[in-house]
Amino acid sequence: MSVIFRDFAPASLCLILFVTCNGCGQDSTTAGGPDSTTANDSSRTSEPGSTSVEDPEPGVVELKQANAKLNDGIVQFEVAYAFTSGSPVKTYLCTVQFSDSEQAGIKPLEAFELHPEGSFRMGIEVGDNPVDEFEITFSEADSPDRGYTVISNTLTGQVTTSSP
Repeated sequence: MSVIFRDFAPASLCLILFVTCNGCGQDSTTAGGPDSTTANDSSRTSEPGSTSVEDPEPGVVELKQANAKLNDGIVQFEVAYAFTSGSPVKTYLCTVQFSDSEQAGIKPLEAFELHPEGSFRMGIEVGDNPVDEFEITFSEADSPDRGYTVISNTLTGQVTTSSP
């Protein structure tokens, strides 16, 4: 009997290793078997070399309104906006330029901080420099190091002074 077992031992070992390792190397999308479906099934049917992720539609933002109040050398802004095309999926930059002054300010924003429509707040320190009027624009970029493109109208307004 031991002779028979010795003859079949290498073959049995190979069979056991083959059966146990058959599942090795499978990714989680096929682990459920041939009848299982996953969210990634559609990506497997795409042609080689093609990407299944499309570039997002370029954003267009309407700056609706901005309130600006000067208090202790800081101009506090509340800016209302709406995406009229696209949605917040990139990196954004709100730029404020004060008329008749070298004063300016920026507010970087990430997609998670924005909604298709809403408002955000920002403050710009101006010190003792007189500021009366402002211009605001909104820009987007795939990445800040690639540069921003203006995607909004230019909104102008007056800076009001808070009462002490």
